[in-house]
Amino acid sequence: EGLDKQPPARGAEAITHESIEAPPNIRLACQIKPTTSLKIALVSHHATPGPPQADFSEIREIVAAHVRATLNESPVEFASADPQAVAQWVKGRLHWAVPVPEIRPDGYSVEGARVDYLFDRPAAALVYGKQDKTVTVFVHPVLGANFVGMRGQRNSYHVLSWTDAKLAYFAISDLPARELDRFGAALQMA
Repeated sequence: EGLDKQPPARGAEAITHESIEAPPNIRLACQIKPTTSLKIALVSHHATPGPPQADFSEIREIVAAHVRATLNESPVEFASADPQAVAQWVKGRLHWAVPVPEIRPDGYSVEGARVDYLFDRPAAALVYGKQDKTVTVFVHPVLGANFVGMRGQRNSYHVLSWTDAKLAYFAISDLPARELDRFGAALQMA
């Protein structure tokens, strides 16, 4: 936050930014010279131990999986507005349980699910809809570092993640970031 009040990337930062295809809300900490306050989030891996951080490749992979599915005739393999039926279908395909909360008061409804492949392993892809917007929530068992608390943006798509005791969740949509945050909060509370 506050990036809109900073000078644009120049020189080495601009060249690097373009070469790694970084989204517009990413700046290089070693190059930027802030002129006002900023609220930042780390997005690259540390050389020293610490909490896992999202890398551009993780954001790209999540966005690509969502876009591939939404470009299809239907983003779901199993279409149903019944959360229990969707949960049973996923369990039958992946052999682990995935909660499928209903968050109708916020205007979202379950549309169904598909099995996808994310971070080199199978993942459940729960699909929610609200008017003409689609939100995909990828879910897989927590295994090692799962980019906890990751958020990012690429090509107008926003990504956020969270975990519970057993599962990692990655929500993605072209919703505005604040609306996706509200969606994620509602899903976590359900």
